[in-house]
Amino acid sequence: MVITVRAKSQITLPKDTVKNFKIAEGDEYEVVERKDGSILLVPVVTYPKAYVKKLEAEIAEAEKKIKAGKQPVYKTVDEMLNALETE
Repeated sequence: MVITVRAKSQITLPKDTVKNFKIAEGDEYEVVERKDGSILLVPVVTYPKAYVKKLEAEIAEAEKKIKAGKQPVYKTVDEMLNALETE
């Protein structure tokens, strides 16, 4: 499919593309310029800073447990889920 660049460098995505990818007004995308000359649109999700800080703290805690050898290791997903249910 061919699209045309309009005034202010705007493009219109084909209706089927918008529908298939569930694109809505206000959605954000990162534009990635690839070495082969193509352009890639990558969906961007923005999280509140408080949420990101909480995730960073959880990751730091997990890293400490791994280094101390206190992070449980499971052989299967079912084994992990069973352990989570008993916590």
